[in-house]
Amino acid sequence: MGSAGATNQATAAEATLKWQSENAVAQNNILKTILAQQDTFTKTQEELVYRMQCLESIIYEDSDIEDVASRTAAQPKTHSKTQIQSNSSPLTTSTIKMA
Repeated sequence: MGSAGATNQATAAEATLKWQSENAVAQNNILKTILAQQDTFTKTQEELVYRMQCLESIIYEDSDIEDVASRTAAQPKTHSKTQIQSNSSPLTTSTIKMA
């Protein structure tokens, strides 16, 4: 309203500029929301990749331990044992094979 009480009508150009400004603000808000979601997805993906790497390292460590254990179990073990025999027999060392 003007000072005389008559309504001022916005020109077509003013109406177009107002609509473009409001539209730009709305688009900016939507783009901010999309960017925030993308950041959340990126952080989640990075966390999942980190967790997978941790699990893979545990799996590889366990498989390495199992490989060593299976190779060790497959090899015959030998232990020296000093036996003391009674009746004035001398000390003897024998090798005992363990599977």
